[in-house]
Amino acid sequence: MNIDLMLALAFYLFLICIYYKYKDRFEVQNKVFVLYKTKLGLRLMDKLARRVPRFLKFLGHISIFTGFAGMVAISVILVKVTKDLITVPGAVPGLAPVLPGVAIPGMPTLSFFHWILAILAVATVHEFLHGVYARLINVDVKSSGFAFLGPILAAFVEPDEKQLEKKTKKEQLLVYSAGPFANMLLAIVLIFLFGLSIPAIGLTHDITKYTAIVDVEDIANKTAEPVFKQLIIDKIERGSPAEAAGLKKGDKIIALDENLITNDTKEFFETLQNLKPGQKLNIKTLEKEIKLLVSEKAENASKGYIGISFKTDLSIEPKKELIEKYGRFIASIPLWLIMLVNWLIVINIGVGLFNLLPLGPVDGGKMFYVAMLALFKDDQGKARKAFITVTIFFVTLLLINLLPWIEKLLIFLFKPILAMIL
Repeated sequence: MNIDLMLALAFYLFLICIYYKYKDRFEVQNKVFVLYKTKLGLRLMDKLARRVPRFLKFLGHISIFTGFAGMVAISVILVKVTKDLITVPGAVPGLAPVLPGVAIPGMPTLSFFHWILAILAVATVHEFLHGVYARLINVDVKSSGFAFLGPILAAFVEPDEKQLEKKTKKEQLLVYSAGPFANMLLAIVLIFLFGLSIPAIGLTHDITKYTAIVDVEDIANKTAEPVFKQLIIDKIERGSPAEAAGLKKGDKIIALDENLITNDTKEFFETLQNLKPGQKLNIKTLEKEIKLLVSEKAENASKGYIGISFKTDLSIEPKKELIEKYGRFIASIPLWLIMLVNWLIVINIGVGLFNLLPLGPVDGGKMFYVAMLALFKDDQGKARKAFITVTIFFVTLLLINLLPWIEKLLIFLFKPILAMIL
């Protein structure tokens, strides 16, 4: 059972109950955007805008430049990963839902409490700086609070839109670019703190084990550390030799061609490095033994391909003496805090870049629309047409990348029900 995902579902049920109990205190926009308005932080936004206006204007110019640079970068990346997802067998989606319990390749599983704290921090700094820059250009901020866009948790500030529309294009861009810029700034600070905190892990934890997703090609190229004793299959590519042989996700491989996976992995790695098309490979798992015929890689016919990604079954453990002295919960706190910083970095960068996509109601979409008004010399018809066209294009790309995750979520939700029916 995925405890973190179950806690998230319980949390959403709790929020739904709160909404229906205090429905008169919420405001619903467009049937999917639910707002709970407060006055939290408004005085602080105004105070900061008045105290350091020159510094904020200097940062604002950087914010606008990095905003458009980030928009180009994330747009190119999204187009490329979508193309790969469609055309390259086994390619992973370029987007992943920020949900607890959902495993993202190359990352540890996001825990429920890391998720809650990270989303709170990311949304708060994002919206706070929007409010600061609104006050800097003398636009009133009516309210602040938290919101739900469907299942997506969010925070918001509510500037006076009529006042904002009357401001210059540059002033509007200052406000729109401020949120993603705040996320990037926080990520930079946290990266520095993360680098300082890593050595501290050695004081409280044994770093002889870890959890990671490892691809066969990474192992063959010696970019993955050979410290594991068994490999758990994390992914089987469709139409691959591994699928044809009957291997499944979750199978635990302990040997290849009689070479056991131990701390001394010379023979094991030599086997992976020298895979050739047509080679017969003997794979031994904890439950069975399978013979597999290696095929050729699509991009290099001279190299072997089996179509498996692995996941180690190892983890970082607190030092035994600390567990005995303080208990496992206390001994695990340093690593828990470092993982919180790690997730704050990842989610800040992810949210910042996502908000720079030129689509719909996100900050990047607003920046793009202002840019189109400047390009078409305030011809709102042409600017609107360009805005809608680009929005539809990027929404399509997002849906393509999210489909595999939606499929996994539906399987998780309905598999128990189907099991009972069948």
